[in-house]
Amino acid sequence: MTIPNNSPAKRITVQIPTSSGDAIEAWVYLPEGSGPHPAVVMAHGIGGIKAGGLAPFAERFREEGFAAIAFDYRNFGGSGGQPREVLSVPRQRADYSTVIGWAVEQPYIDPRQIIAWGTSFAGMHIVELAVSDTRLVPRHRGFDGLDVGLQDG
Repeated sequence: MTIPNNSPAKRITVQIPTSSGDAIEAWVYLPEGSGPHPAVVMAHGIGGIKAGGLAPFAERFREEGFAAIAFDYRNFGGSGGQPREVLSVPRQRADYSTVIGWAVEQPYIDPRQIIAWGTSFAGMHIVELAVSDTRLVPRHRGFDGLDVGLQDG
């Protein structure tokens, strides 16, 4: 699905296909301007869903000029998959990879500026993706807690 750059909507819901045939539901937040924009792909930890508090983070990233893509893992929230609410670490990591792959194909996203971000347990996925997924931007000053803490004094 392609989202027009001039869309007046602040958040658009998309369905991202997976190799299993189940769709991953994501909210896409686009900043103003024609892009292409850097992007942040984000999800909650364990069994959290995007509706459980990711919107304020996504909106802040959008305000700073990033496209933000908040998604539900398969079997959770608005995404497809059965059985419901069953945790699979490999499947969650694969879902991040699928959403990153979808993001790099979108004309309004700069494929060289993709960042993965997550809360709680998803931080483990981010560490693994940081060393294994070459589509992601290497560690960037200000995006990890240590650098932020050092900058704040």
